[in-house]
Amino acid sequence: MTTKLATCLEGELVSLLRAGHEPALAELFRRFEARLYAYALKFTRQQELAEEILQDVFVSLWEYRAEIDTSLPLGALLYRMTRNKILNVLRQETRLARQRKTYSFSMEVSRDLTEERVVLNDYHRIMDKAIENLPTQRRSIFKMNHLDGMSYDEIAETLGISRNTVRNQMIKSMKYVRDFLSANVDLNINMIVVLHLLTYLA
Repeated sequence: MTTKLATCLEGELVSLLRAGHEPALAELFRRFEARLYAYALKFTRQQELAEEILQDVFVSLWEYRAEIDTSLPLGALLYRMTRNKILNVLRQETRLARQRKTYSFSMEVSRDLTEERVVLNDYHRIMDKAIENLPTQRRSIFKMNHLDGMSYDEIAETLGISRNTVRNQMIKSMKYVRDFLSANVDLNINMIVVLHLLTYLA
């Protein structure tokens, strides 16, 4: 059965998952594990925390399997769930940091952490707006590449267009998103944080 699942299309696995098929969940975990773990690790910088977030994402996916929108790419949903859990964990860490330190020290640390969390939150809000402003096809291509991790060849095959078209659309998308971020991200934000976040567009 595992061998058969490995050859299933993503949509078929999602249908099985919605029907309560646990092996389908295991196969989806196998397919997305590395990418989601790397995404969580990028922001938490803690392997154990990134692993916990990854596990929580798939527990939630199982618990709410009946509500999955099959018309949308599963990768986009999983990345959104991972991002939300990262933000929740970072907020919890900030609260714990305040409790563990003395009042004066915790206030100093908490200001730094809070600023970075707010920047991260604002960045994702601005980033989401920039992506949603893209034309329909360009937005789909951008999400497939940056959220689902699909190559230009895979996107071209999926959408039935040429690889060159995918490449041109990506160039235009990245230029627009970069320009949008430049116009909307506060220039007073710590440049190290900005550079870290803009690696999303690398």
